[in-house]
Amino acid sequence: LFWGLVLCSVFWSEVKPLTLSSVCLFSVMPLTFYCGVMGGDVSYFKKMIVPLAAIFTVLGIWAIFQFFFLNAYFQGQAHHPLADPSSLGGLLSLPLFCAIGWIVSERPRRERIVATVLAMILIGGIMSTVARGPVFAFVPGIVLFAILLWPSVNRAWKSLLVLVLFAVAFQ
Repeated sequence: LFWGLVLCSVFWSEVKPLTLSSVCLFSVMPLTFYCGVMGGDVSYFKKMIVPLAAIFTVLGIWAIFQFFFLNAYFQGQAHHPLADPSSLGGLLSLPLFCAIGWIVSERPRRERIVATVLAMILIGGIMSTVARGPVFAFVPGIVLFAILLWPSVNRAWKSLLVLVLFAVAFQ
């Protein structure tokens, strides 16, 4: 039934590319992760972490590059490979929460450093889009994140302070 609904919504939509990308972003990707969690196979996620982190690192660096070096061409907002800066910012905010979760989890120091660098690149990419939507959407999510995971957040305060300082400096 779910896939039937997806198929109908794409075919009846007047803006097919936008509907298809929204379905992938808000349905297919979360459903894939949900199936992985329900399967209980940790190796599934371990295999996906490195390629996904690499892809999102490249996207974040590309957004920062667009903002600083191709500013006139992209009219002050990084958005390539997507058509809309808010879409790119929204896409980059998904792995940002994963990176922050990685920072506050009980991991070796080296992994936390990698996660902090990844989060810095993603924050820079989001801020390079100059889109307000992803930033405003991030605020309630991070408040909920901090409340639910306070003991872990309290342990990782140095890394999180680095992220805040980076965001302020980038602005």
